[in-house]
This record gives sequence, structure tokens and C-alpha cells, in this order.
Amino acid sequence: MSHATRRDTLNALLLWCRQHGAEMPDQFCSLDARDQCGVLTEQALAAETTVLVVPRRCWYTRRDAEQSPLVQRFLAAGGAFQTLHGALALGLLQEQAKPDSFWSPYWAALPPAAAVSPLPANAALDLRLAGSLCGQALAGRRAEVAADYGALQAVLGADLPFDLAAFTEAYATCAARAFAVDELDGEAVPALVPLLDLYNHRRQPNLGSFSRAGAAIVLKTAHAVDTATELCVSYGAGSDLHCYINYGFVDENDFAGQARLALSLPRDQTHFAHKETLMQGTVDWEMMVSSHDFEAVAANLAIARWIVFAEPRGNLKSVDADEERAALRLVHNAAAQSLAAIAGGCDDDDALMTRRILLSEQRTLQRLQQFCDAAGALLEGAPAAVGGNADGSVVHHWLGLWRADLTFDLIP
Repeated sequence: MSHATRRDTLNALLLWCRQHGAEMPDQFCSLDARDQCGVLTEQALAAETTVLVVPRRCWYTRRDAEQSPLVQRFLAAGGAFQTLHGALALGLLQEQAKPDSFWSPYWAALPPAAAVSPLPANAALDLRLAGSLCGQALAGRRAEVAADYGALQAVLGADLPFDLAAFTEAYATCAARAFAVDELDGEAVPALVPLLDLYNHRRQPNLGSFSRAGAAIVLKTAHAVDTATELCVSYGAGSDLHCYINYGFVDENDFAGQARLALSLPRDQTHFAHKETLMQGTVDWEMMVSSHDFEAVAANLAIARWIVFAEPRGNLKSVDADEERAALRLVHNAAAQSLAAIAGGCDDDDALMTRRILLSEQRTLQRLQQFCDAAGALLEGAPAAVGGNADGSVVHHWLGLWRADLTFDLIP
């Protein structure tokens, strides 16, 4: 879609919405070099100013999708969607195939899913994400969508006119743009809401949460906003990984990384059989670590303590300093292995968000290594050598929680 065409379709969408009762005063849409849309103010706005009203007739919800022929046949035959947006995606495909669809101006204004979502098949992207937690999570999401499509095939057979690629594309569109909206009976359902999905995300937005006012969605400013300021909403407090998989972006202003660690109990360890029994047969762990979550760090350390104990025992906190240092080294080395496994080849501008998610994952692992080094330094009686930047403050926080959790004495 060319820049001019994208602008034309957005203008046509705005006109169509206004014809059906929508309001979007004192704002304009701006397109960047990659045709990503932002909504800016034409003039200064006071707090609690209404910036958007979208009537119910303009939305396309899961309930609308459930009235479509193929979804009804699937559900009537006992089929069940396992993913959140499976029904919405199938309904969307049917509506987009109609030349006289009521929502045609909206469908025309939607960007290709591959331009904003990592979900559609992309060999080059998969190569960049090889070895990362993000790559693993993306493969898992694609498998879930494929399972829904397989269930549709099993029920509808040759009457299903869409292939897996088309279904995945539609699902990606729904995952990236759907909001949970309350119907009049109080049930929250996923919905595609024209105009509302043009507002970009910020963790500290200048727009409040949208609300339902009768038969319309209403959006207001959270505080006063200056002229020519981008208006943003919050999509929720998800991690960088959540935002990338679902929405195709990483918020560079608020680091919330996640990464993967692999820990194993060595088969040649003296007490392997006894420890295996105590661990109920589990001797290999693939665990998550989060940049803002000490519990995720502590969970990895707890497993590391099990692995390095000279003698197996039931109390995970019953350790000495040597064992704690060994556990820290084990976690540090596991982080190094995860770092080495990430391919991370992103050279072109189109890979900006992919580069950000990989950097987020790498920073999380590096932060974990920094924590292990600082904790080890405490055990040696040295001050924790961490910087005073944002990363360092989180490490200090982790250290405080970690020290409070130990039962043996540390040098104050």
C-alpha cells in the first residue's frame, strides 16, 4: 500500500465512521516513513476532553463473527476455538471476502498484518530470532493458530475457503488490533473498533482507558495535552515479549525484558538418583527470567541450589556460602549459554522491532549475570559493584530481596 493510498483509505475510514455517528474532533493522522500511523492533536486539549466516540454499529466483535455462516457451522458441529481470536479471525475473513460488507472502508484501511505483526510466516524473521525465547514463543503461537485452523478443516473440510496463511494473517490482525469491550449485557468480548485502533501505545498514556457510554465507546484525555502532541493509550502492562508477539512493537521507553535459562542436573552427579527422586523425576528445566521480577530470578536460583548441593536435603534455604556461590556461577553460566544461542542478526530498518526484542532479551540475561556477580561479591565480603543507572537500581533491588531470603549470615 503506497503512502498516498494509505492516507486515502484512512480519510475514507474517518468519513465512513462519521457518517455512522463517530466523532474524532481536533486530531489528525500522521504517517511515518514506514506508513505506521499516529494520531496527533490539532490544538491544545484540556483534561477530560472527549477525543473519540465510536458507536456500536461500527465495531466488529466476536459476537458478530459468531453469526457468520462458517463460524456457526463450526460451533454447531461441536467445534471449539482454542485461541482467543480464532472466531474473530474466521469472521473477519468472511467479511473481507464480501464486496458489499458494511465494514468495507475499515477493511480497506487495515495495513497488511505482516507489516505490523511477527505472526505470519517469515523465514528471514525466524532466522533472526533463532535461539531466542522470542523465537520459541512465536513458534508456539503459530502452532496454536495452526491447531485452530486444523480443527476448522476437520469440521468444514472443502467448504473452508481459506488456507492457513490467510487464517494466520487474519488472526495476526485481530491479535494486534482487538480490544476487550463490554457488551450491554456486561460480557467482555474481543472487538475490532475502527479509529480506536489508530492510537499507539504508551505505558504512561495521555489518554485514559476507553469506556462504554450507552451504545458507544468513548475516549477522553487523561490530562491536558499540548498542540501537535501524539495521543496514546495503554495496551496494558505486558512484557516486551508480550508486546512484540501480539502487537509487533517493543516500547523502548520502558524496559520489561524476559529471557530463557536452561538448567540440568548432571547425570554423573554422585547423588543424581536421590535428587531425581526428590525432584519427582524432573532433572531438566527450561525457565523464564524477567528483568523486573525477582521471583523469576529466585526460582532459577532455587533450582541451581538443588543442583549444586553437596548433599541433598529438603530445605532449599539450608545452604552454605560455598554452595550459594556455586549456584550463582551455575546461573551465570546458564545465562551465558542463552546469550550465545541468540543469533541476533538485524541489519536493516525493517528489522527495528526485531532488533529491539533481541536486545531486550540480551539485556535481561546480562542483568542476571550482573546480579550473580554482585551477589557473589557480597558473599566474598566486597560491596556490590553495580552502577547507579536504571539497570543498577534493579540489581540493587534484587540483591536486597535475595539477602533477605537467605538463612546464613552475610557481611553487613
